[in-house]
Amino acid sequence: HTAIRLQPNSRLTIVEDHRGKGGFWKNRLSHIRVEEGAHLVHIRIQEDSDRAVYTQNTEIEVMKGGTYEAIALYTGAKMSRNQVHVRLMEPGAACHINGVSLMRGEQHTDTTILVEHLAPHCESNQNMRTILDDRAHGVFQGKIHVHQPAQKTDGYQLSKALLLSEGAEMDTKPE
Repeated sequence: HTAIRLQPNSRLTIVEDHRGKGGFWKNRLSHIRVEEGAHLVHIRIQEDSDRAVYTQNTEIEVMKGGTYEAIALYTGAKMSRNQVHVRLMEPGAACHINGVSLMRGEQHTDTTILVEHLAPHCESNQNMRTILDDRAHGVFQGKIHVHQPAQKTDGYQLSKALLLSEGAEMDTKPE
């Protein structure tokens, strides 16, 4: 379990590097709060062994004028699941979520993102890329929920996949 709280008007870059050998299950939970005017760049690299299971749940709150920026690269694990839930709490909050999954063999990757616009004048971007070879399987589920008070908001979502073999499969469910 990781908890990160940026103070008002601060800037921080965090790099998480997940690597492991053998068979195991890594189950992570992160709580992040970006206060007013703060900016967090969150880089996550996951290259666990082909026998590992990697699950990650990330909960983020972004306050007035704050920005959460995520960059993820997933290349490992037999099965990896990344769940992200962002709440844009106050006017001017923003999040940018970018990710690439490179899967091969029998690997399975699953990315689920929910961005909630709870206040007006917020911005969100989701840009996910998946490259699959052999019999690899990818899943992307993305949702942007604009609540009634969140007028004049901007939400963008894109998921692209490249299948390098006939046995590769990608399931995409944008909302």
